[in-house]
Amino acid sequence: MTGKEPQVERHEINARAERSGKWWAVMAVTPEGHEIHTQARRLSQVEAMVRDAVALACEWPEETIGVQVEIVLPESFTVEIAQARSLREQAEETNRRAAEAMRKVTHHLAEEGFSLAEIAMTLGVSKARAQQLAAV
Repeated sequence: MTGKEPQVERHEINARAERSGKWWAVMAVTPEGHEIHTQARRLSQVEAMVRDAVALACEWPEETIGVQVEIVLPESFTVEIAQARSLREQAEETNRRAAEAMRKVTHHLAEEGFSLAEIAMTLGVSKARAQQLAAV
């Protein structure tokens, strides 16, 4: 043995999954342009179902098949999802800013001689949280 393993050809497959009743209807396209259709009960099963269907149709080992799944949703859902993601990002930024403000005021109170217990009571947090804020 030379220590070098033979290069295994990888096959990258693009698939589109669209909800159809209680199932996900899936259409995959091979690099040669052949369409392969399958379905899955759960979105988490789509990749495996595509890999299995493509392996069977193309006679490729399953471990050589990579699958990229595009989830197709009605536009009303994509708008709602975009709004939800935007709100989540805003909330994360607000939380980051609030944490920074809490650290800042904790340090100011400590500089004025407030005890950790007094800082905790003033800020409405536990003494352990006040200690965390003071430590940063």
